[in-house]
Amino acid sequence: MKVPHLPQDIPFNEDQKTWLAGFFSGLHSRLLVKEESVVHAESKPQVKGLTILYGSQTGNAESVAYDTAEKAKEYGLTASVHDMDDVDAQVFVKSSRILVITSTYGEGEHPDNAESLWETMSSDNAPKLSDTYFSVLALGDTSYDEFCLAGKQWDERLEQLGATRITDRVDCDIDFEQPSEEWMIATLPAIADKGEDGQATASGQSAPKQKSKYGRKSPLLATLKHKRTLTKEGSSKEIVHYEFSLEGSGEFYKPGDALNVIPENQPELVEALLEHFQFSGDEKPSWNGESHSLRELFTSTLDIRTPSKELLKALAEAASDHSVIQMLADEDSSALNDFLWGKDILDLVKHYAGVSLSLAEILSLLKPIAPRAYSISSSLNKHNDEVHLTIGSVRYANDEREYGGTCSTWLADLVDEGEKVPCYFAPNKNFAVPEDDKAPMIMVGQVQVLLRSALS
Repeated sequence: MKVPHLPQDIPFNEDQKTWLAGFFSGLHSRLLVKEESVVHAESKPQVKGLTILYGSQTGNAESVAYDTAEKAKEYGLTASVHDMDDVDAQVFVKSSRILVITSTYGEGEHPDNAESLWETMSSDNAPKLSDTYFSVLALGDTSYDEFCLAGKQWDERLEQLGATRITDRVDCDIDFEQPSEEWMIATLPAIADKGEDGQATASGQSAPKQKSKYGRKSPLLATLKHKRTLTKEGSSKEIVHYEFSLEGSGEFYKPGDALNVIPENQPELVEALLEHFQFSGDEKPSWNGESHSLRELFTSTLDIRTPSKELLKALAEAASDHSVIQMLADEDSSALNDFLWGKDILDLVKHYAGVSLSLAEILSLLKPIAPRAYSISSSLNKHNDEVHLTIGSVRYANDEREYGGTCSTWLADLVDEGEKVPCYFAPNKNFAVPEDDKAPMIMVGQVQVLLRSALS
């Protein structure tokens, strides 16, 4: 808008010219402000908001949530990611597009950070969600009876409250990367076409939480600085203390957090399994689109110790073992647990020695090695750039065979000082030392005392 200009030969005296100049100047200022306001309002971009809620115990669901938010950009969605413990029921009311990504903890329980929100949303006072579109990604482990129960409950409850399901829930086993990626590709464009758009404002977007660059797919390689056995030789329990370096990683932790360690299998078990199947170990089958030697897969990729239900079912059906087939079908898992107690995969395939499986079948029935979560036994206030673990080595004998826990004995027997261990942190929001040093606090611990008879 041009500034008004009075002609020099206008037929007015100086006082009149001064008054007119002031009048037009004020009028111009008001019109300019109004014009700028209209332009500013029209220039505010319309965004497609997406709310992603995660319930996570070990960090996997949280990692997938942030991966989903990043991928959402490809579909014109502006995603905000929230820990379920940081929001209340109003997040469902205010969001027309919601994705729930949750793991299941223990025997069908919700993760610690999701319990409060789930309690609210499963109550009779939960809000109606007729204008909400959603989809659920559930993470779990088929080794447990209540596989992905938390995700199933969220999926059912949101529908009960009137929300519209955009894509079917996907239930992921331990190897969750590929199915979660497929869920994203199917869900994000579908939900982008639903719901209401809003205007982007500086205060309207949640500040993104700082996400660690380390996780299951890209673990931190922490150097083992020191390792020492705390128990005496001949003790009924071996306890080992480990000290890892965090120098240069930028990682930090708080009291109550856990460290996820990604172990390797015992070489003796690898060779025994190869021998049973009559493989050399040099075979190079395809696994997740990559080619590795079978020995490498059995050593550092696949869980060859804990039998999966899929493997047991395939063996039992091939052998027409109706008693085990019935155990797998029963809701009461006590008989199945008794049958599997103490057995590893080598025991299982020897039990069904008459069943022949191809290499492709074997690989399809084995799961990836799952990270082991250990409580941290150190503080950064005392040990800067270090994280310490204190672990009891799992060792036992059964039917004249010696067995060892996959991770505890790998660390104790095979990892030397100076070597690197793949790991990543899992925060624990439900346990924290008060920031106020003067706040009262009661700590409850358990001490186990072993008494030996003086006559033994």
